[in-house]
Amino acid sequence: MFPTSESFDYLAMLQCMLVTWGTNISINYGNDYFDWDMDRPLQVAAIKRDVEARRALGAGMPTGKQGDCEDGPVHDVSRAGEAELEEKIMGGNSRIIHDGTFLRWTALAISAIVQLLVVIMVLYSRYLDPSVNPSSKSLHTSPFKGFPLWIAIVSTFFSQEYIAPPLRLHYNGFGEVISSFLLSPVSFLWGLAGHYTATHPTSPLITAYAFLHAPSIAGFGIDKTLWIMLCAMYLTVQARILIMHIHDIDSDRLGGKVTRIVRVGFVNAARLYASLNVGAVAMWGWLIKRLLQGEGAMLGSVGTSGSKAMVGRGWAVSVGFVLAYSIPVIVLTSLSLFSNTPNRSKSTGATTGFIPLIPPRDLAKVVSLQLLVTPVVLSTAVILAGAET
Repeated sequence: MFPTSESFDYLAMLQCMLVTWGTNISINYGNDYFDWDMDRPLQVAAIKRDVEARRALGAGMPTGKQGDCEDGPVHDVSRAGEAELEEKIMGGNSRIIHDGTFLRWTALAISAIVQLLVVIMVLYSRYLDPSVNPSSKSLHTSPFKGFPLWIAIVSTFFSQEYIAPPLRLHYNGFGEVISSFLLSPVSFLWGLAGHYTATHPTSPLITAYAFLHAPSIAGFGIDKTLWIMLCAMYLTVQARILIMHIHDIDSDRLGGKVTRIVRVGFVNAARLYASLNVGAVAMWGWLIKRLLQGEGAMLGSVGTSGSKAMVGRGWAVSVGFVLAYSIPVIVLTSLSLFSNTPNRSKSTGATTGFIPLIPPRDLAKVVSLQLLVTPVVLSTAVILAGAET
């Protein structure tokens, strides 16, 4: 239920993470293929902006010469034949599908290959498990059994349908809702259930009923504290996805992509971002309170003793640390959004008091960094706490 030095299975957890990472990589390449017609003009424009910005750093050099700037060599592009080369070299970009380095179908091929490798890994893991394959002599126990396996199958399908036909969820306003649900509570629960399945080979397989009910002493389920954490995760990721797409609102509207932001508009999306984060911070604070009161159950309880208390303390400390760096990011992002609402004067480079404002195009980088660091912090703290028992 909660990891300790005796029960933690690094191989099982690694397999769960590889499935999640592999599926996300596959989805990203699939997006490059299915959104190619709409994304290519934007990517080309972005590459040109990068080139112009870097060219400005080397302005004043003689024609036909090349010099050095902070980001590398600056080339003269007076000849048409050198223009494309400069876009790729000076742009420093990895947009190799959109800039024409590789053909469009390459993205779809990579997407299919990565997803196929994930499926092969799952099948091989099950093949080595003696409870699935009685002829196996391996000591390996697979996390891909019972209800966790069905979660993986359904989640993978809907993840691929985020942008792919026939559903194309991101084109009808459901993409943000589904992806937030799959990227936060579902993926976390799937990893937890898969790890439990792998580390309890003699226990009955987890059923849908057990998955949705509070755990018994030796059982598995979602208690109140875990529900609070799942809600906090969903609100946090939903807010992040809004920021990922808010600067694309005009191009999405022109391209016929009716995202949630296109439906509600920039101003309401900014308000929704702030509201979601207020709710998320409140839920994270409530989670810390319950852990400190010894009501952690599946996440460990600080008020108890032994490994359960240690893991509960790990969760409480790590969540507090996450809030410490997340709240300033939330405040900065919210202020930047409201200062960049349409029909207002451009605020790039402006400040509100002592706080520098960030253009909408760059907010996605800030918020993504915040969210990428968070699971690393949480996982590291809990693993270390479990290892100390």
